[in-house]
Amino acid sequence: MDFLKANSNRYSVRSFSDKDVDDKILTNIVKQAQQAPSWANAQPWKVCIAKDDTLDRIKRVYHNNNIKGLAGDSDFYTMHRNQWGNFARRNMAGWNNDFSRFLINNRVNFGEISDKLFDAPAVAFLTIEEFNPWSFMT
Repeated sequence: MDFLKANSNRYSVRSFSDKDVDDKILTNIVKQAQQAPSWANAQPWKVCIAKDDTLDRIKRVYHNNNIKGLAGDSDFYTMHRNQWGNFARRNMAGWNNDFSRFLINNRVNFGEISDKLFDAPAVAFLTIEEFNPWSFMT
């Protein structure tokens, strides 16, 4: 598939089916992702995939933390949209308006589905053991 076709056909899933994803498929996805280039072929990341009971426990903790109003614990400083430049803020506002209309028109409660990690049957966590700026040049 050429880039233009792949790029124009991509989309973001916001609600998954409850169908299980076979471990062989997940392993193949990770193997394919390993073909992505990295700086000096460092490939500093590791992938951990959670499903079944482990993912259920993660979803419960995530849900309970949301109920308690606990913020996430990101390794990165999270910029509020007001801290971005005018161009980026306009893009964010346009996307937010379109997305809000979509949610309203489709009667989707985004907070509810987000709180359940979009009902994903598997979640991949990417980790980087040796954290340095070059790790993100990949």
